[in-house]
Amino acid sequence: MGIAQVLLLGFLARFLSSGYMADFVFALMLVRVSEVISDFGARIEVTRDVARRQQRCRHGVVAPFGQKIFFTGILIGFYVMLPLGGLSPVEKALCGAAGFFETYTDPFLWWWRGRERLDVEAAFRAGGRILVAVALGLGAFLGLGLTALLIIWLTVGVVRWAVEGRRWRRETAEIGTEWFHVEPISLSLAKTWRLIRLSFPAGISLFILSLSQRLGVILIGVSGAKQQLAGFGPIVALVGAGGLIVTAMTAAAFPGMSRAYHAGETAVFEGMVARKTCWIAGIMLMAAVVGVAVGPGMIALYLGRRFGGYAEVMVLAMPAYYYSGVAYWQKYVSNAMRLDWGDTVVLVLGILSFVGIFYAQSGRGAKAAVIAWSASEIIMVGLRAYLIGIRSPRLGRVFLTWWAWGLVVVVASYIVTPWSGHLFAMTANMLHF
Repeated sequence: MGIAQVLLLGFLARFLSSGYMADFVFALMLVRVSEVISDFGARIEVTRDVARRQQRCRHGVVAPFGQKIFFTGILIGFYVMLPLGGLSPVEKALCGAAGFFETYTDPFLWWWRGRERLDVEAAFRAGGRILVAVALGLGAFLGLGLTALLIIWLTVGVVRWAVEGRRWRRETAEIGTEWFHVEPISLSLAKTWRLIRLSFPAGISLFILSLSQRLGVILIGVSGAKQQLAGFGPIVALVGAGGLIVTAMTAAAFPGMSRAYHAGETAVFEGMVARKTCWIAGIMLMAAVVGVAVGPGMIALYLGRRFGGYAEVMVLAMPAYYYSGVAYWQKYVSNAMRLDWGDTVVLVLGILSFVGIFYAQSGRGAKAAVIAWSASEIIMVGLRAYLIGIRSPRLGRVFLTWWAWGLVVVVASYIVTPWSGHLFAMTANMLHF
């Protein structure tokens, strides 16, 4: 989630009722899951293909959009049939449709990413997120219902796609038709099916990854403690926003990693990954240690005094912050190495451990969810380090080293947790709110 939408949740938490805030957080979770499922791994496959070829994408222009339509239609059907968070069928369908147009799986942006035009991608991504956040914040402030907010979200996405499409057509016209060209419908359908088959392993892995990142919201929502989503959801968003450095560095490195690995340049590939790992894990480690100390104060600033009970949840989320950042980077390294199915097994084991640890605790609220989240991320980073180490022993050792360093954050979080309430109250009193 982008910074703009994290700020949106902090803004909404100050004047929405806990019930409305909980419904909004659950709807936001459905949109984010829809965003990933809508392309089901096509983003990875198309970016790899454009990065390797640098002349033409073999999947054509229709196939990526066809795949998104196919999976979004299936997903909306499941959303409507399943009892999810007390939302109406219309609201659940709107969540699926809004996810279709979100920036994370936007086919126009894949093309610019494959050509390493990250400036264009970043501009559209940031602009889209900011417009959505401003529009939703204004709508909620004016007292609009959840259905109206989701319609606004969907409308902003459609408008952004229209603007992107105009620029994409202009740029492809300037460099000729060798990049993408419109084909007969029969050939486009065949290419759509081929793209679905090629991207399916990565899609399964990405779907499970998306589910695991939001599993705490789902489990709290179905366990009878739904009101706690009003506090837990913004914390998950805040932790996720802190990992934007990983997202940016991963996006920049993935095309080059894919080219080096598929060209057989093992030393180049391993050197690139090792350097990026040190940067990413080192930054995340320092940020997590600082977060343990200032986490309660951040909650006071972010959500206000009435969420003081979530100060310890914020502190306990710091191990999840560190390990989920490393895991996100590992995910794309394994994608570049074509370890999609092995990565899927790791994610399944992570989800099973999350659910088991959550239900093994006496409580079913935010604290139980964040402990289960941290533990499952620790397990997944260790397993993925072993998986990558099978292909590259050097990279396996690098990831295991940073896995061990993360235990510093775990120890620090449990030392500070008993004092988190005092730190929250001190910050709130100093700021007079």
